[in-house]
Amino acid sequence: MVSSWRARRYDQGDDSKINDLLQATFPGYEGIERWDWICKHGPMGFHGPEGDIWVAETESGDLVGYYAKVRYPVRYFGRSVLASQGLNMATHPQFRGQGIATQLLTSANVDAEKNGIVLNFGFPNDMSSPIVSKFSHFDLGSLDELHLILDPGAYVNAIGRNRIRRFLRRVNLALKASRISRSDITTAVPPDSREGFTGEVDSIWNSIRDRFDLGLERKRQYLTWRYDPRWGDYEVRCARNGDETLGYVVTGMTTKRGRILMRIYELIAKDDDARTYTSMLDATIRRSSGLGSAYISISASMSEGCLASLRDMGFRRFGKRGRYMLHSYQSDHDLQLQQARVYHSFGDRDYL
Repeated sequence: MVSSWRARRYDQGDDSKINDLLQATFPGYEGIERWDWICKHGPMGFHGPEGDIWVAETESGDLVGYYAKVRYPVRYFGRSVLASQGLNMATHPQFRGQGIATQLLTSANVDAEKNGIVLNFGFPNDMSSPIVSKFSHFDLGSLDELHLILDPGAYVNAIGRNRIRRFLRRVNLALKASRISRSDITTAVPPDSREGFTGEVDSIWNSIRDRFDLGLERKRQYLTWRYDPRWGDYEVRCARNGDETLGYVVTGMTTKRGRILMRIYELIAKDDDARTYTSMLDATIRRSSGLGSAYISISASMSEGCLASLRDMGFRRFGKRGRYMLHSYQSDHDLQLQQARVYHSFGDRDYL
């Protein structure tokens, strides 16, 4: 269908029309309440009318295109800068191929620079990557996952039998490593079941943030918003020594091809301490096994201490989920970005 349309910024009467468009576009869309929480209650407020949300509207007033971002402070080569993350992009199936997505991205990027945004970033899927790449200075590559296999048979069913030969050797190696490493763990600082983030989480992030050139600032304001129950069924556990919080882990259960799996969305220990990571991972593995999980997955972009602990516990690289693309409005770090030490987690990119 070829029809006239125009691109414009969000206005207050668009919510129900955006909801209709997302329902028609994304099979897994979870409804207007989730959208409202994500887009309107972010850690830096709602800026849709200022250009953080753009829509494509037909002459009859229907919305046939949509692009939204949310603002965060991001650690960028030793300083905290204002950044925006592209959350999702939608074009009504009957209006694809008319340049709607390109126009919305162009308009949003112009507004971002006017609004003082230093970085635009996102984790586009295979469908949107070709378009997003036109507006990105840097493609920082595919995002590796680490898996720990708990139930080999269920794991094979979850990842697909057509990939079994590729992974069979890795499954055996991971199981062997995990049996060896977990047999003599000393749980020095077991995580308790206390829910929510304490005021000490800022200091935990501050203790490791300078190990990275690029990473979303994981402060309490962001974490309490991102892992609010309205997002999903998250479990937050803190490792404590008396009244001191030494680290935290955020997990969530989901299913893949009918098999249960656990995702680790955040895993941070103060000063990148190996004993704290080992303690939190041991408790997480025991809980996941008790819930019947086939495997545990986590992003491979973690701190050195965390990665070392994950390897010791038997986690291995098993796959990729999307790409990390970034556009910088400042050219002072362009050369360094290609070799930047980047921190991101599953929580950074599992949105609508």
